[in-house]
Amino acid sequence: MRIKPTIPLILLAASVCWGQSEYRIPLRDANPSLAIPLVAGGNGVLYVAYRSPTWLRHSNQLEVLAYDLNAHKELRHATISVPEVHGARAAEGLYLSADGQMLAYAEIHDPCLLLLISTKDLTELRRSTSLPFVHLDPGFPNGQRGEVFGGFDSQGWLSFAIPRGHSKGIRFVRVDPANLGVVSNDITENLWKDSSEGLLWSPVSKRIWMPKRDVRVHGWVEYTEEGKSTGEEFWGTTQETTYGADVLGKEKLIAYFGRWDHGSAISYHDHEAHALNLPCTLFQYGIGDDPEYAGALCLVTRERGGGWDKTESSEFLLLRTDTPSVIWREKTISLVDRSETDKDHYWYYQKGNPLIYRLSDKIYVVAPSKAPELNVYVVPVPE
Repeated sequence: MRIKPTIPLILLAASVCWGQSEYRIPLRDANPSLAIPLVAGGNGVLYVAYRSPTWLRHSNQLEVLAYDLNAHKELRHATISVPEVHGARAAEGLYLSADGQMLAYAEIHDPCLLLLISTKDLTELRRSTSLPFVHLDPGFPNGQRGEVFGGFDSQGWLSFAIPRGHSKGIRFVRVDPANLGVVSNDITENLWKDSSEGLLWSPVSKRIWMPKRDVRVHGWVEYTEEGKSTGEEFWGTTQETTYGADVLGKEKLIAYFGRWDHGSAISYHDHEAHALNLPCTLFQYGIGDDPEYAGALCLVTRERGGGWDKTESSEFLLLRTDTPSVIWREKTISLVDRSETDKDHYWYYQKGNPLIYRLSDKIYVVAPSKAPELNVYVVPVPE
């Protein structure tokens, strides 16, 4: 049964700001044009992992650092040898375990790498360079493979999802971090994604949100990993294209829509949807583990012909998701992304999503840039 909620109109007011501060974290030997830094946060510490390419564009080292957000001080730095690549490298993710003792870093296309790192001293715990599920599925011919590394699930297993090509389903794999052995390997044949859309998946709740289109309306529908619909679904407004979404916590979703100079952010939870309508296209850009906050880019574009749009302005928005509403805006944060093509003409895409990390009464927005550094913005939590 389709749910068509009544969505209230909330107009964007003036610039919202509560005395935020900002600073920079330099990244030694980083080259963002070849490798985007990955970030994770826990217990007031920011963890960063990135490849450090040479001037010849070769890379065989992973730089890992721990940074104290309150003291503005680097705590530890380590350099770990990794499989050598040449040129750009797209990584799949960096995640912190629930107990805060372990980092998991993954590059799950050739040469693949799954690396576990101790947060105590940033030493390597375990690695795998021959993941048994990487070559099982053909992927999309001459297109995006779309493998997803989901980090730790509710049982502490490392979780992976691999789309198997057009109409062939999705493979879900769990790996034991204690020995990197596969503990489950399941295929859901009646659940598949279009290669043009990302896979929105929560391994903790074992739920997947799939984009759908009905005539001229775009929406999202939730399924279990077994491919069963949960009955949760919602639809955007007419003539707006979907531009990504975030799973917030275990049960909430925020999705972004737009076209040229109008768009919306729609938060959805338990059969209820609420929208923020803005004079721009909203584009998913920001990740965090607090379901109350999310990030997006507000882009004003104009059609310039040939199927391409020209961006006239860009602004990062920090959103409170329950309404939703804008609590902070910043023009200096812009999209940073990289793509990589292998010898078989598959391509892999990495978007430099800022980390949105709440610590006590402050929200830290940690954003990559085109310079070898991270930009850190400290925003007080609004009352």
